Amino acid sequence: MKKIVDRFSVLRKIQKWYWQKLNSWRFKRKLERLGRENKLPVLVYQMAKVGSRSVVQSFPTPKYPFAVHIHRLHAKGIDKKVADLRRMKLNVAGHYWQGKAVYQSVIKRHRPFKMITPVREPIGRNLSFFFERFEYVVGMPFSESTHSVKELTDIFLSNAS
Repeated sequence: MKKIVDRFSVLRKIQKWYWQKLNSWRFKRKLERLGRENKLPVLVYQMAKVGSRSVVQSFPTPKYPFAVHIHRLHAKGIDKKVADLRRMKLNVAGHYWQGKAVYQSVIKRHRPFKMITPVREPIGRNLSFFFERFEYVVGMPFSESTHSVKELTDIFLSNAS
């Protein structure tokens, strides 16, 4: 049984790698096509937890047919973050490889683009992030937690930086 599970796990990793490469290739092709058509991509550049998905989903428009949200603008920063996430055994979100493609196809080539940078007040952002990573921080899913409000406040404050 263990051999079957191990083989299935390897197949899933290969499938994930393949889809990531295919999506990366499609994404880069779309960026290249925009450049040839003299259309500007819209980059929604933000730190996280500020509603960027809502902004990106308000596109495409006739004037701006393509928008993407990214967290980093330089390939070295992206590579470092991906390595950190993998070391912690956390999933690497698609916006990291998209950010790298944007860097290579737009920023590095000095192509024009429009940028939107949403912001959010820091306490609300940190609370949102705390509950998104609750299981990682506390060691159990929120649904199984029996912590009081006081205990949750203490945990939150001890993890705030």
